Amino acid sequence: MSGVPGRSRPNILLIVSDDHGYADRGPSAEFATPALDRLAAEGVTCTEAYVSAPICSPSRAGMITGRHQARWGARWFESSAMAPDDVPTLAELLGRRSYATGYFGKVHYGVTDAPGSRACPPRHGFDE
Repeated sequence: MSGVPGRSRPNILLIVSDDHGYADRGPSAEFATPALDRLAAEGVTCTEAYVSAPICSPSRAGMITGRHQARWGARWFESSAMAPDDVPTLAELLGRRSYATGYFGKVHYGVTDAPGSRACPPRHGFDE
């Protein structure tokens, strides 16, 4: 861990699958998820999970900050939004510890998302 002489910091990889339910990972007769299954076998898999909203945008906003998004009014599609500037994101916190960060794939926190706004990953702490 960081700050312990002779020990390196862990790499952190967060994979988010939109609208992926607890039973949506293989092996299954209905679908196959070999890449996710391999990652789980070689790393950590979480069998207990909780989301802070029943839909993706507010859940994503809460997850990127580690705070319940209802604190800034993000509850449903029409009210979901990126956190205010004074709420640090996971990328901002990791950047303060000299981590290199990247965000790849879908990003959408709510109706206020616009090019150049804080909702864009480079504007809330991601390097790439």
